[in-house]
Amino acid sequence: MIIRTGREFEVLILVLMIVYFVYWVMQSMGGKTLPTLRNFPAIDAIEEGVGRSVETDKPVHFGLGDASRLGGDRAAGTISALNFLSHTATLCARMGANLIVRISPNPHLYAQADAIVSDAYAAEGKQDELDKVYTLRYYGDYRGYMTGGIRDMVSLGTAMNVTMGALSVETVWAYAICRAQGGIGVGGGSRWGMIFGLAMLADYALLGDEMYAASAKVSGDTDMAASFIGGDWMKFTLIGLTILTSLAYLAGAQDLVSWMFN
Repeated sequence: MIIRTGREFEVLILVLMIVYFVYWVMQSMGGKTLPTLRNFPAIDAIEEGVGRSVETDKPVHFGLGDASRLGGDRAAGTISALNFLSHTATLCARMGANLIVRISPNPHLYAQADAIVSDAYAAEGKQDELDKVYTLRYYGDYRGYMTGGIRDMVSLGTAMNVTMGALSVETVWAYAICRAQGGIGVGGGSRWGMIFGLAMLADYALLGDEMYAASAKVSGDTDMAASFIGGDWMKFTLIGLTILTSLAYLAGAQDLVSWMFN
């Protein structure tokens, strides 16, 4: 049998998930108007922090995540971080703020960061103002990433620290130093075990799916947005089924409840 006896409800949920995803992706690919993703205070905070950088003449520090890499289970969080790097670099180029990018200990991200920052400055007509030696900082291993990042944040000052991607101990030291320097801390992490640092120390945190949804919003990637809309439809469906099951249980329809949760 293709479908195991007693697992019909799980198959129904899987089919609904696929239908929602395919429908909204097709809407996106067809150029149809999609529901608007809600605004995230963290996005507005990045623009505020860039403005503070200009006013105080202190740089914006952007950390790509000390555990980020373009592979495995950390790829999605890293891609989201790169979208935020593009957004932050564009604002810095437009407003004339100094930008420092802490590049993850994984060296393959250096070329990605270089291309993204260069494109952002070129799009604003400010490529002549980009000093890559000053802006792009690769410290080597994890210890160098931490000590070098702390040194730069303290010695150069910190108007804002944005750290996105797959995070480890950076959730603690980067925001602690930023707070001690009087800067604005904005962050998002794809590793659930490190969310506690963002919740405690970041002024604006994107937790869980929020980082991915906010990444889709700042990048304007409609295909990414479509996947989240499909996911929200699935959540609404599950909420509706939970309510239906509760009512069925109260009404004594035990057969329906048993079929759904066998």
